[in-house]
Amino acid sequence: MEFLLVFVVLLVATTGVFAMYKKVWKNRYINTSDVSAILIVGSAKGLAAKADAKASGYGGYVK
Repeated sequence: MEFLLVFVVLLVATTGVFAMYKKVWKNRYINTSDVSAILIVGSAKGLAAKADAKASGYGGYVK
């Protein structure tokens, strides 16, 4: 019984850490893509690319 309890607690902790890790990297990707779209591409094209990415749910992000 104790083994099962320890296993469940470790599984829940691992799942939580993985969810936080995924959220941090997704936010970092979105912030980087926003900056890249504005700085690298011309300003009008950058804003259009940013709007397109936002409308498509940040289509470049691989889940």
